[in-house]
Amino acid sequence: AVRRAYHNLNSHFNAYFNGNEALKEGISNLSNAHIDNYTQIISIFPEGSQKDVMGITPLMDRAIEKAYKVIAKHSMEFKGVEYVKWIDDSYLMIGKASFYKQDYDKANSTLDFITKKYNKNPERFDAYLWLARTSIAKNKLSKTGSYLAIVEKAQEEGKLLKQTKKLLPLVQADYNIKSGNYEASIDNLKNAISLNKSKKQRIRLMFVMAQVYQKLERNNEALAMYQKILKKNPKYEIAFHARIFAAQCYDANMGSSSAIVKELEKML
Repeated sequence: AVRRAYHNLNSHFNAYFNGNEALKEGISNLSNAHIDNYTQIISIFPEGSQKDVMGITPLMDRAIEKAYKVIAKHSMEFKGVEYVKWIDDSYLMIGKASFYKQDYDKANSTLDFITKKYNKNPERFDAYLWLARTSIAKNKLSKTGSYLAIVEKAQEEGKLLKQTKKLLPLVQADYNIKSGNYEASIDNLKNAISLNKSKKQRIRLMFVMAQVYQKLERNNEALAMYQKILKKNPKYEIAFHARIFAAQCYDANMGSSSAIVKELEKML
């Protein structure tokens, strides 16, 4: 019991903490560097260009190194049972870091290992969602649905951790949009917006939803969403495109266009 307490404490507050900080910094850098293509529905997950990925590779390598150190120094497995709770988290960190490096084969093998080795731990459902993200990134959408189905069943049974509940609708929306199932993505986006409290992320998801409405020619709902976004004082680029797309949604049969003309004149 004393050894378990020692290894749980040290694995978390030493190598794992440092590795996770490197992972978070890399994800933040990638998100900040990402440039959206507004000629199509913007991505749920801002993942940057190949050049941006190269810039964060040292941080991802550091996360992987620290995760392996936790596994090597602190694992306490007896008769197939792991007694240090940060070991499966460390494997998950390796899977995520490999994903962000775009080393999808490494990510896939690590995440698949988690689902088999730790098949009683709730973290396995996180691994299934990252497997889904990996299959989307590799454009192998036929596999994505089966991974999502496992997590959706676990959600119905109340088995998901808080972070898994937040990630699930994001991956569902990403999958449905990239599969062309736009109607289904709307409920996913609504769930994601309600569960994720970050202002930046909520605005992004609202913008995606507005674009989906526009794609479906549900222009009144798209216009209402663009107007709602503008009230949240988003960054300039989002505000600019929200105004442009709102003008595209205008229906001449709905009355005066003076408000839209006024907005466009402000932009000039």
